[in-house]
Amino acid sequence: MADTLHNGTWLLIDAAGPVSVIGLIEGDSWRDCVRSEGDFLEWLEPTIQELLSRSGLALPDLSGVLYGSGPGSTLGLRLAAIFIRTLLGVPSLNHWSCFQYQNLELAISALKNNPNEDPAEAVAPWRRDRLHYSKWDPTSESFKNDAITPQEAVAANLRGVSLGRRHPGKSVDVDWLDYPIDKIPSILYSNQWLLKRTPTPSPYSAEDPQFVQWNPKRHSSK
Repeated sequence: MADTLHNGTWLLIDAAGPVSVIGLIEGDSWRDCVRSEGDFLEWLEPTIQELLSRSGLALPDLSGVLYGSGPGSTLGLRLAAIFIRTLLGVPSLNHWSCFQYQNLELAISALKNNPNEDPAEAVAPWRRDRLHYSKWDPTSESFKNDAITPQEAVAANLRGVSLGRRHPGKSVDVDWLDYPIDKIPSILYSNQWLLKRTPTPSPYSAEDPQFVQWNPKRHSSK
């Protein structure tokens, strides 16, 4: 996404966890940011007000918002998306742009300046029997996202990125790295193709939603 971060000040909300971060980005640097491991909903609005007060800015002064879509804490990601959608409906913010990025892709990009270099793949916690998996595909020049078993990750000697609230710890023997919060602005600035413009930010999903098929007999009053 060419030149998105080259101008203005941007609000960034990243609730993927285990540490949530809300900050103001200018260019390739944090103008200010606050981190928390506590309850995201209680922390969200007061933190934004605190950042704006310290910066001397108001929401209409910003160029828009950047949303970390996950993978990570499902509740935090959903709350952040709902909050951002509400902001995008405010008339005084109709000049805003909204972009979202995938957290594991950002973390992999932070491991090397050139994503074609190793390591160009990594995993993140998901379920007991599955891990989120992202790999850079040099042919399509994009990330491919999927899921693999912990056993496959260990056998491939993959690195892991700590995201979400349920860390597998020693039960999955991979090299777990902290999510690179300090590097978020510089990574997005140098890799603006990671940013996807959207009017309706949504959490990352590794699988299509599964809906129960409607059965008329189940709902019959007879």
